[in-house]
This record gives sequence, C-alpha cells and structure tokens, in this order.
Amino acid sequence: MMEARGADPAFAATLTAMSWLGLAVGAPLFNLLSDHWHDRRTPAIVGVLLQAVAIALLIYLPKETNSVSMVVMFAIGLFAGAHMLGFTVAGESVSGALVGSSAAIVNGICFIVGGVLQAVPGRLLPDNPGLSDYGTALLMMPILLVIGALAGFFIKETARKP
Repeated sequence: MMEARGADPAFAATLTAMSWLGLAVGAPLFNLLSDHWHDRRTPAIVGVLLQAVAIALLIYLPKETNSVSMVVMFAIGLFAGAHMLGFTVAGESVSGALVGSSAAIVNGICFIVGGVLQAVPGRLLPDNPGLSDYGTALLMMPILLVIGALAGFFIKETARKP
C-alpha cells in the first residue's frame, strides 16, 4: 500500500519496522496500565478501538505523508499491544496447571486470525492494484477491530481488585 502511495521499498520496510517497535512498547505498556487500574477489559477495548482508528488513518491518508505514516505505523503497533492482554485474561481464567495451555490456545487463535487478515485483503486486490484498491481491501481490518472491541464487553473481567 505504501509503495502504491509512492514510497520506495526501503521506506515501506521501515514502516513495517515502526509497527513492530510500537508493539514492543505497547505490549508491556498495556499490561502496566491494566495492572495499575486493576482492569483488563477497558485498556483492551480502548487499545483495539485506537488501533482501528490508526489503521483507518493509514488507509485514508493523503498520498504524500511519509513522516505522518511513520507515526501512524508506530501507533498501529503500540495499540496492537492491547491484544497481549488476551494472554493475561486467558492465564487468569484457568487454574495454574492450565496457564501454558491457555497461552497456546490464544497464540494459535492469533496466528490463525492473523493469517486470514493477511491473506484475505491480498485476494481482494486486482492484479495491478492502485491506492484505492488497497483502501477497499484493507477496510475489513478496522471494521473487524471495532467488532472485536465490542466483543470485549462480553469477556469476564479477570483482574483482582486490591
């Protein structure tokens, strides 16, 4: 998508690295916030909604926005850190002997959904995609994130109040 915006491949790769850097900051940050507030659901829901906004911004940014793209890609990774609370919730929802299994199940689901979210937009693209084609194909991501955030309201709160 960034190459369709006119970015060279090296810059597009840098943007991918920025999202991973954001995730490296966001994962422990959301854990610290949820521990501080003794609340797992609210930080997870807010983080997922903010990630949906960041992805929508990336999809619909004007063509020449390299510096803004760097910040938005970092934000996408940062807010993706909220997804790591799924491991915390799963671990707190089972007995100690099943923590590893709960993490394996969450990890497996993340890999399956991640694979689908990588494959489906690619299948929706024509042979020679333009920038608008990417916007159409990637629109499912913020929509699914909003649906996921709404689903978060139905997850049992597992944080223990002091």
